[in-house]
Amino acid sequence: FLMNVEIRPRAEYTSNYILPPNDSIDPYFYITQRNRISMQYAREKWLVKSDLQEIHLWDQNNKASKVGSLSFYQLFFETKFKSINVRLGRQSILLDNGRLFSDAPWAQQGRAHEGIRIMKSSKYFSNDFFFLFT
Repeated sequence: FLMNVEIRPRAEYTSNYILPPNDSIDPYFYITQRNRISMQYAREKWLVKSDLQEIHLWDQNNKASKVGSLSFYQLFFETKFKSINVRLGRQSILLDNGRLFSDAPWAQQGRAHEGIRIMKSSKYFSNDFFFLFT
């Protein structure tokens, strides 16, 4: 059994973001925080992983924090066999070190998809096949 806790606060200051310069828009300061609890239970032939995350927002106008979202970042079941593994559920996908397809770790909410991932490996190659629907 493996358990991990991640707390990631981030302060941001914006002024005319994605807008042309305008004196009537005031700059804005806020802090977002991601809290993530990860749990993984592994056996010889399978594993279950769960990442529960909560995103908070503190802004300059409201001192109390607001819960922006509470969701599962990842929640999947994976078989572990010699040459083929199957992962079913909500999972992050990372291809070519994030160059082709990324799990967006810079975003507070991250990026994950529901679906099936089939991982085939042999002595000479390794392939992943995806059937995702989000």
